[in-house]
Amino acid sequence: MLAAGGGSRFTGNHHKLLQPLAGKPVLRWALEAIADAGLSPIFVVTGAVDV
Repeated sequence: MLAAGGGSRFTGNHHKLLQPLAGKPVLRWALEAIADAGLSPIFVVTGAVDV
């Protein structure tokens, strides 16, 4: 899953994928959807600044 990018248009206080959406971070929603689809292993690709 691609999780890199600064989100220059995003004005939140946290990384855009860590922002809560319906009680969970956006990243968690995406990872759960990937897992529910039976895909494995799951790799998350981030930018060097995000690590």
